[in-house]
Amino acid sequence: MLVKISGYKQRCTIWGIYTVLIAVASLAPSSSFKDTPSFLHADKIIHFIMYGAQAVLLLWALTPKLRKITTRVILTILFCSAYGILMEILQAKLQPNDRTFSIGDIIANIAGATCLSLIMIRRKPTK
Repeated sequence: MLVKISGYKQRCTIWGIYTVLIAVASLAPSSSFKDTPSFLHADKIIHFIMYGAQAVLLLWALTPKLRKITTRVILTILFCSAYGILMEILQAKLQPNDRTFSIGDIIANIAGATCLSLIMIRRKPTK
């Protein structure tokens, strides 16, 4: 049975949990990911998807409060981009011998958040 989640607080809670999971994954030791696929730029694809999903969830969470789509999209892209940059800085500061600051990861984060935000606003609502 699917439950319709329409309340602002419920949506924000789901988005918040996902955002915390991004932090946990971003700040975990690299040895935690030894079984993940390893091909050229696999991590960039993962960053793109993670931050794209974060953007989709934030757009969804903000819908009951901010009806103006332009405002929602701008806030979403700005927040997800800033959060991605923060995670990269924290990786370098908290685990300097294990994780590194990567401009490529930041670009993938911003691209994922931007692309999926734009896809979401272009899609036709389902009835």
